[in-house]
Amino acid sequence: MKLLFTTFFFLGVAFAFGQQTATLSCTVTSEDGALIPYGTLQITKAETTAPLYYDIVDGLVTTEALPIGVYTIEITSMGYKTFAETFNLAQDSTQTITLTTDVTQLEGVTVTSLQESMTYTNGVLTVKMEHSVLANLPNTSDVIAKLPGVIVSADKESINVLGKGSPILYLDHQRITIEQLNAIPVSAIEKIELLKSPSAKYEADGNAVLVITLKKDRDSGYQVQLKNSAALQHNFNNYFNSNAYIGFGKLSMQLSLGYNQLDHWESNTSKLTYDQEGFVNEYIALSEGPRMQVPGSVGISYNLNETDYISTQTNFTIHRDNMPISTQTTITANGAETYYDNYTKSKGVRDYITTNLNYYKQLTDKTNLFTGVQYTYKTRDYNNFIYDVTHPNAILLTAENHQKTDAEVFSAKADIEVVFNEKFQWESGLNLYTADTFSESRTLTLEQPDYGYDESTYAGYTTLKGNLKKLSFTAGLRLENNVRNGRYTDTNETVVAVNQTNLFPRVNANFEIDSMNNVSVNYARSIMRPSFSQANNIRVYINEYLDYVNNINLKPALRNELVLEYKHGRAGLYVVYYRNTNGLYYLSNYDADTDKLVTGATNVAKEDGYHVIVMVPFTHKIWESTNYLYGGLVDVTDANAQDMGTSPFFYFYSNNELKFTNNFSVGLSYYYMMKHNEGVRTSNGFSELSITANKKFNEHWSCFLYANDVLNTLEYTQGYTTNGIGSNTTYFTDNHGVGLSVTYTFGELAKKNFKNQNVDEDLDRVK
Repeated sequence: MKLLFTTFFFLGVAFAFGQQTATLSCTVTSEDGALIPYGTLQITKAETTAPLYYDIVDGLVTTEALPIGVYTIEITSMGYKTFAETFNLAQDSTQTITLTTDVTQLEGVTVTSLQESMTYTNGVLTVKMEHSVLANLPNTSDVIAKLPGVIVSADKESINVLGKGSPILYLDHQRITIEQLNAIPVSAIEKIELLKSPSAKYEADGNAVLVITLKKDRDSGYQVQLKNSAALQHNFNNYFNSNAYIGFGKLSMQLSLGYNQLDHWESNTSKLTYDQEGFVNEYIALSEGPRMQVPGSVGISYNLNETDYISTQTNFTIHRDNMPISTQTTITANGAETYYDNYTKSKGVRDYITTNLNYYKQLTDKTNLFTGVQYTYKTRDYNNFIYDVTHPNAILLTAENHQKTDAEVFSAKADIEVVFNEKFQWESGLNLYTADTFSESRTLTLEQPDYGYDESTYAGYTTLKGNLKKLSFTAGLRLENNVRNGRYTDTNETVVAVNQTNLFPRVNANFEIDSMNNVSVNYARSIMRPSFSQANNIRVYINEYLDYVNNINLKPALRNELVLEYKHGRAGLYVVYYRNTNGLYYLSNYDADTDKLVTGATNVAKEDGYHVIVMVPFTHKIWESTNYLYGGLVDVTDANAQDMGTSPFFYFYSNNELKFTNNFSVGLSYYYMMKHNEGVRTSNGFSELSITANKKFNEHWSCFLYANDVLNTLEYTQGYTTNGIGSNTTYFTDNHGVGLSVTYTFGELAKKNFKNQNVDEDLDRVK
């Protein structure tokens, strides 16, 4: 009841502040009629103490949709007298304002304002980190988990966007992996964008794109930032990161090095029932121990002239696990129960490095060329020794489990952008990547043959963007040829041989009814290919009667999606329908060769989704709030799985910030997902309430205090029945706890300048 009460409280607050809105557009000129090149518009509601600020560029400025009422505006520009006026904003208004020349010398001023940190426009959710309390969280995965409709797994190794699945990840508009995402220091991020309707410029392997844009270096000077975050959850965790930005005229450098000393905690419980044999396998596992991470990056950019540059960037992570695992298992067979207590000595290595080289050239005033190459290497090596400790006086080594996966990926790309005129723009490009992976897996009783997997993809795309009065559109087509070969290395026997060519259209049309209302329609076809860590023959020991297995025969999942959107001011209504074929679900089966139950990734026949989304943002004095309501129905069908029926789900998200002064703010966020059925799967409800406080003492020192999962309600439970095996699994999270981040910054920098992009568009498959 406390979850529902909290949910309806936020709903009531959100709708209580729904207001009719209008926009203000101004053309600002000098006395001789010339447009003012740059200035600032300050607008303040009569009963509001916090003003809003907008930049005037080339004499033009338009506010966001504002609640109707009486406002005071002030327009300032260097060399001109301040213009001030009070007026009633009752509807959309357009004004022409003339500034008078002023020769008075300007003194330094300090501005305090409430700026919106989270916006949603044309299918793009944008978080500006400079104005968000999220910028103070200890790692990037924690920031991503706070976005509406985004769910990060309990182990923080996978991301899911409601209705979209796993997003593809980009760093400065090019693809990265989840490892590289977690290696990015939060303090280095300028903004995060979630693209729910990406264009054909982005590869077809994804239904949503998550773009991380880094802060850029300046032309000269330096700045160093030291940040330490300490968190008390189940155990104590400490995150330390240092960032340095250095500029030498045309040459810019950015350096980052961190050290995370974690006392990791992870737990799950599962019950599998095999009705055919009257067999029940029920266990609870706890993994707890030290985890060391050293993330870092080095970036160099050189400006050849005002427009052209060459750059390189290297990101790496050194990751070491040394965590014992305790597993208690109860086996019921033929009416008799048997208890097992296992202790596992587990050591793991997950090292990752990627490096790229970029070249950007402005061929003409309206034509730009980008080229780049990238190399990535990832290794994942785990050794587990499992002991039977059911009887402490007779401890036995019952199993040895070793898994290793190495992956090397080379990629290259070239993009060209042509601006025909102010109404039409054309983009086109070519991409290629080649991947070579190797995996090995063995236990005391079963040694899997070593497996090699090669994959190459050649892709090209073209996109036309246009603006015809009130109609704007983007129409694109992507062509991808994908070749996959899998073989057992000891016999060189080919077991996977696939050569596929697919077309992926993406079309978006937006019609502006008026300045407050617009309607858009979006269609996209995409594909979700399995990661390299899934498409192999690795087998992981869970207990004596259960293994986790990978699948060399996984097929890519194809998706067709149609989205209708209606936008009124800042609020929006979105209706979505999609169909996935060969979607990936984690299901169970019985392996007669080993006489064990096995669970792992499996293709299902189809998945249909029907979603309705409402976005309700608002501001009131010092209060900024983003509210996100999501209702829908998901129906997954497969011949091997029992139909659990379908029931609608409701998801609610609310993110709130109270900015008392420019140096002190308090935040509160909450989300709730109700229990529902998805055809082959049932999913229990979950929720999380978090509270934050942010204080900046001066230009050098700041601190951030946070409490996550205050109600201790965040856990994920799913159930299904497939091939006669019923499964119900709960994943416990380590979010409940408090933390403190302290940041020290010194140095002085001028203009930002660092430029770099990643080239590999399929990096997230290197897991």
